[in-house]
Amino acid sequence: IIINSVYIWADADFNNGTTYLNTEWVFIIFDNIWCTWFLIEAVIRWFAFKSWRTAFADRWFELDVLLVTLMVLETWVLQLIVRLLMGEAGQTNQLNKLSILRGVRLLKLARIARLFKIFPQLVVLVKGMIFAMKSLIYTLLLLFVLTFICAVVFKNFADMNQGLKDIEYDSVGGAFWNLLIFGTFLDSVGQMLNDLKAQSMGYALFFIFYIFVSNLTMLNMLIGVLCEVIARVTDDEKNTLAKAELEASITEIMECYDVEDDHLINLREFKSMMTNPDLKMILQSHDIDHADLAKLEEVLFTETIVTKTGEEKPKPIPFPAFLEKVLQLRGGNTATVGDVVELRGFLQSRFENLESMCKSAANVVKSICDDAPGEASPPTHEKVDSSKIVAPCIEPAMLPGQIGPVSPTSEHDAPLSTKDFQDAVLAQLSEIRQRQDVMQADFKLFQTQLQELQQVPAAAAEV
Repeated sequence: IIINSVYIWADADFNNGTTYLNTEWVFIIFDNIWCTWFLIEAVIRWFAFKSWRTAFADRWFELDVLLVTLMVLETWVLQLIVRLLMGEAGQTNQLNKLSILRGVRLLKLARIARLFKIFPQLVVLVKGMIFAMKSLIYTLLLLFVLTFICAVVFKNFADMNQGLKDIEYDSVGGAFWNLLIFGTFLDSVGQMLNDLKAQSMGYALFFIFYIFVSNLTMLNMLIGVLCEVIARVTDDEKNTLAKAELEASITEIMECYDVEDDHLINLREFKSMMTNPDLKMILQSHDIDHADLAKLEEVLFTETIVTKTGEEKPKPIPFPAFLEKVLQLRGGNTATVGDVVELRGFLQSRFENLESMCKSAANVVKSICDDAPGEASPPTHEKVDSSKIVAPCIEPAMLPGQIGPVSPTSEHDAPLSTKDFQDAVLAQLSEIRQRQDVMQADFKLFQTQLQELQQVPAAAAEV
């Protein structure tokens, strides 16, 4: 592409022909070489895509196809039409007078647009200029208003001073032009200031005031606005490219672990994918902590579904939802109001689940203590109000909401050790908070620990 740009330069300087009928053979050969080269490249890229829909989804490929089409029209189609219509070489003088044929040669300049594909920074600059166009228009409008006001003032000064009329301040248009050229663009500003000073020092000071406002203030302010916009567009473009690269890389890995090929990722596939070293390397390259993503297991798979066999299992999540969560873990991201609302909802659901577990655990404790020292009754998963539970073998501090201690009803209901029982309950509740596992498994483990405690009634009675 760069060599072709150099060829366009040489063609513009040394090729004086309009069509191939009056063009030197060197330029004809090179035109056909370039046209054939770019046409073959476009065809190869066309067959590299999976389908024509994916091909035209690529904006750069669309640009290349447009440029190749213009090149084929200019190099072969149009030249063939001219050859058929004119035929004789003696009629080439009439062709030179056709401005449309000379305009067609400018189509070669469109090939330079492919440089934007090689240098993405050029695209960023163009986008920055487009986004800054609104600020540019308002700044130029303000500059126009300021110049018009000062031009009217100088016109009134010229009505009282013949010297200002001699330096073309005798009309608003002339004064406007002088202010724009000498005051804004600072062309020979020293000479203009000397001419105004020769008439009056006040005129020179007023002109200096205009220079400070128009050139030193407004134009520099415009430069600052352009720099800020371009910097913001550059950051957005970098984030967009990094996001697209990250999505493509992670999607490729997820498709490898998608056993059911349903574009959903379940808990088992998630755990397997987290052991992939390529995934860890990709996350680190995009400033994402691999450990933080592993902790998302508790957030991503909170919802459950019931299978056909009646078994509950974590609900799979689609690929886009998973990618969205991954992108939120990038180090450069800032917290938003939506993130705070999502965190509040997550904590609220966790507190509700924990409260339900504690109440159910209190019900299990009451059932076991009522049956002591015999076999423990099976745990119930029904939600109960812990404030209404009365466990005769537990101190009031052991159950939240206990109304008051109740004395043992008989000598067989010997109370357990407060410290031992408290340690067992607190250890079990801590394990529930950490694991966030299925409630039924936690209850079975809790019951097992209490049964092991009841196997040493002699030690408990001694305490």
